[in-house]
Parts: sequence; structure tokens; C-alpha cells
Amino acid sequence: MDAFRTKQKEAEVSEDRAIAEEIISNFDTMVREFLAANPDKSDEVKALISKYAKNANYKAIKEPKLAAKLVAEFKETFMPETANIKEE
Repeated sequence: MDAFRTKQKEAEVSEDRAIAEEIISNFDTMVREFLAANPDKSDEVKALISKYAKNANYKAIKEPKLAAKLVAEFKETFMPETANIKEE
């Protein structure tokens, strides 16, 4: 029974990582496009990301909830016109 629970937990962790990786991948594109258009905002973006990831390394985020919070705050702060638009 413990082996089953261990495998189940490993599957949940793996699934969470996959979800977080997808969110972060989309976020990476969003940040790169934003900074290409607004290079003067680089320090502000880094400061915001540092609230969620050590050394602003957002690619190290493995929890979907944390990744989603980062994306939401980034949009609210730097892209308020898109903050309330849900991604499909």
C-alpha cells in the first residue's frame, strides 16, 4: 500500500511540475516580449520576479500556484490592460 501511495504522490508532483513548466514557458515568452518593447523596465521586472524566485530565476519555479501568482502579478503591474483576460 505504501508503494502505491508513493507512486501516486510522485505522479502528482510530476503533474504539478509539468503544469508549472507550461505556465513558466508562457511567462518566459511574455517577459521577453515585454522587455524587448520596454528595456527600461528590466530592473523593475527583476525585482518583481525576485519576490517569487531566488535570484529572479523564475524557471526554477516548480509549483503551479506560485507560477500562476507570478504571472498574475506581472500582468497587473506591467500589463494592466491584459490582467483580467483569461488565457484559453
